[in-house]
Amino acid sequence: MKKFFKNHPETLLIILAIFFVMVIAMSFVFGIKTVIVSLNNAVGLGGKGTNSANFDIKGAAALDLKGLVK
Repeated sequence: MKKFFKNHPETLLIILAIFFVMVIAMSFVFGIKTVIVSLNNAVGLGGKGTNSANFDIKGAAALDLKGLVK
């Protein structure tokens, strides 16, 4: 797999582009709150699942950015 990505580095960009297009499409279909809750659950941040800013707050806490999270 490493050899494939080394020989074709543009493939990773294509995979990322597909992922972002899917996230944008999901936000139009299901709403942004549902997408954020799904991302919270996917990366294991959890939370109440109702706060749309939960992803950013928990992400900063996970990175231990002191002063940004109270």
